[in-house]
Amino acid sequence: ITKLPDFEKVKKFNHNSLLCLYLVLGSEGLGELKPSNKEKEYFKTLDILKNMPFPKTDCDIKEMLNTANCDILKDYFALKGLPQKQLERVINSREPYSIQHLKIDGNHLKNMGYKGEEIDRILEHLRKVVIAEPQKNTLSELLKEIP
Repeated sequence: ITKLPDFEKVKKFNHNSLLCLYLVLGSEGLGELKPSNKEKEYFKTLDILKNMPFPKTDCDIKEMLNTANCDILKDYFALKGLPQKQLERVINSREPYSIQHLKIDGNHLKNMGYKGEEIDRILEHLRKVVIAEPQKNTLSELLKEIP
């Protein structure tokens, strides 16, 4: 351990052993412990979330949900003292935030003649469109949004 952890935070989250471990060791200290893949992924995701902009809008939270599963994001919000109510509202809205939620997929685009990385680029663009405007998550609207 290179610096003393915030023991008040550790006490606050004593019900969550992974989060406590993260608070004490940080992702750098995890290597010595031979962590499971799940633990590595948890720490890696928390590090990614830490480097994302502070979530101010529902769109920001949806971007974070695209990066982390709901449980890790709930832990992150608790850790940062962010309002859980807003996160819960976004989760419960069932609005799209990932490529898997789109009403179009790579096969549609392949059938239209697109290939490889071009498909990935288009799907990512469409994901961002529906994060901002969820009502556009229909096949006909998404087809209009293809750049």
